[in-house]
Amino acid sequence: MNGLAPWKDLDISPEGKAFSGTVTYVADFQLDSASEGHRRILNLGNVEMIAEVYLNGNRLRTLWTEPYSLDITDHVMDGKNVLRVDVTSTWFNRLAYDAGLPEADRKTWTISGPAEGSTLRNSGLLGPVTVSDATLRSR
Repeated sequence: MNGLAPWKDLDISPEGKAFSGTVTYVADFQLDSASEGHRRILNLGNVEMIAEVYLNGNRLRTLWTEPYSLDITDHVMDGKNVLRVDVTSTWFNRLAYDAGLPEADRKTWTISGPAEGSTLRNSGLLGPVTVSDATLRSR
């Protein structure tokens, strides 16, 4: 992918648009050294649903609610950095997709799920993803 978009809006098969599970996003970015007294903050923007964040091969945190941001100062390097974000969705979209299939073709079952024809929900890393400086202030 060249940009961030909900999985349901990608140019893929209808079954792919209804994917429920985990997708891995990887990006490289360059940073110059931070000024003393500044912290580096990673903000993932809009995430649907849970994001596990790795930076330069180190697992940092799992983010499951807003704000989807964290301090990366102690893990970021001057120069090239590699960010990996594993985003996991709920199984709503797969259930909605399966509700429209003949029972013999379904991959999921539930006692009470989305009705046939239910609209797929946004899933994935929607961004924008940014790294910014935060100035520390003494009290």
